[in-house]
Amino acid sequence: MGIGDRLCLRLRSRFPVFSKTPGSPRWTKAFSVDLSTSGLGLLTRQPVEKDSVSELRLGLRGSIGKVVFRGRVVHQMPAKGKGRGLLSTGIRFEEVPAHVLDSITRFISKQLN
Repeated sequence: MGIGDRLCLRLRSRFPVFSKTPGSPRWTKAFSVDLSTSGLGLLTRQPVEKDSVSELRLGLRGSIGKVVFRGRVVHQMPAKGKGRGLLSTGIRFEEVPAHVLDSITRFISKQLN
């Protein structure tokens, strides 16, 4: 099965995710609202530009440990019903090593079973 044939799994899960602009020394903490094999949804306080690239750092319990890879912002809007000042941010994964993507897939599959 090629990467284009990969089944897209989605898991609603809350865990810390750190992000930063490539080249920046400062990581910003956010929380996931969902995770899939193609991206993740975050609750953030920091506005970011659509189509901007972020480095993402996350750790999946019992899975891959901490990994760093890139994602592109596909949308950002006020988070309805989540608290004042929170933004719902959608990130599409880019430049994800195959072993990390496989680990994300296994993590989601375990949580759904």
